[in-house]
Amino acid sequence: MGLRKWHYMAPVGLAAALIAVSIAPGGVSLASTSRASKSQSTAFDPNKPVTITIADGWGDTPGVAAAFKGVVQNFEKKYPKVTINLETEGSNAYNESIDLKASSSSAPDVFMLASSGYGPGFYSLAKGGDLANLDSYATQYGWNTRFSSTSLGVFRFDRKTSTWGAGSLYGLPEQNTMIGVFYNKKLLNEIGYSSPPSTYAGFEATLAAAKAKGITPIAATSDAYIHIEMALWDAFAPSASSVNDWVYGESGSFASPANLRAADTLVDWQNKGYLSAGSDGTAYETAVGDLTSGTALYFFAGPWLDGTVQQSLGASGGFFQLPSEYSTSPVGGGPSSPLVVSSKSKHLAVDAAFLNFFNSTEESNYLVQHGWGPPGATVQPSVAKTLPVTATVLNILKNVEAPKGVGTTPYINWAGPTIGNDIPADLESLIAEKISPQQYVDAIQSDWTQFKSQR
Repeated sequence: MGLRKWHYMAPVGLAAALIAVSIAPGGVSLASTSRASKSQSTAFDPNKPVTITIADGWGDTPGVAAAFKGVVQNFEKKYPKVTINLETEGSNAYNESIDLKASSSSAPDVFMLASSGYGPGFYSLAKGGDLANLDSYATQYGWNTRFSSTSLGVFRFDRKTSTWGAGSLYGLPEQNTMIGVFYNKKLLNEIGYSSPPSTYAGFEATLAAAKAKGITPIAATSDAYIHIEMALWDAFAPSASSVNDWVYGESGSFASPANLRAADTLVDWQNKGYLSAGSDGTAYETAVGDLTSGTALYFFAGPWLDGTVQQSLGASGGFFQLPSEYSTSPVGGGPSSPLVVSSKSKHLAVDAAFLNFFNSTEESNYLVQHGWGPPGATVQPSVAKTLPVTATVLNILKNVEAPKGVGTTPYINWAGPTIGNDIPADLESLIAEKISPQQYVDAIQSDWTQFKSQR
């Protein structure tokens, strides 16, 4: 997913979950997740010894790696005849090698991808026939009714037309990474506010107030610039359609008035000292530490930080959606980092059973309790209510994803194979004022237009 690779998914890995919310970028229906029926849970012969390989890139995030490994072990406990060889690498090494491995004759049976859509990995592998078509398993396990249609839409691809968002299903969500603003309640109180701002103008007022008090308004890093841009673009967009149409490669422009304003705002915040000093060279973990240590008021990220914020700030930790100027503005993020199956696997039924198991309520409970970001299934209220920051995130998600909610928009780096690398690099240049906001949005739009003409 670009920038420090896995930061778009859930890099620092921590707790969050979905309560009766089907992850859906379009904010359609809420859906409950039920256990698979007896016939569905025995789609493969549980008495036949079989070995499969699962690959992941959580090697440099031990807590997340342990949670993922726990699900693997839980699956082996449920099906003792199944042996899973778990191959774990650090995110950089994994992302640099997974496309080659997945297209080889010795591809892992199940593996994770850092992007969906036209982003690196998913597009090339789906187009090349290296990912297994999961349509029959979606019917067998009831995924089409368990998740909303738009929830699964981000993992669909039409190989005949090379179109993302339509056609067959090639993955299931690992997490929901809706972008919002984590904050320190104690610092917010110190600048005279008892609750998060409810308007965009009010949000900017808190930035000025924090700066005046000697508090860093926004802890930032080049790894997180894209999160800020996404939040701003959505906040300035009157509806999800203008953002979705561009990300899905249908129409529109990255140089839209709303996104140009987002780029302008980033530069303005930098010049006013609202972003932490030297943020373009700051490590992601350091920027997170600025929030959790009490030196910064805000940090833009997804629910993968729930656990860290809760553990570090306790009752002082909070989360809110960046206020918009329109009641219909969407929220950036949504389902990400799909779990996929190799088309070369000799054990597709076992692979699909693992994907279904991973997305069960039982394993979602387990993941939440062991520091995972929002899983794809529901989480029992009795489990989720023990996590205060998570509960706040879930209440926001429930409204955003409701039938009449504003919905979430996919990650902007999924709009083209090269865009995932170009946005981070160009954002650094933008913040350093080596290029203007107009040059930034025009450059990415040029990438998009070129890819669209070749697709």
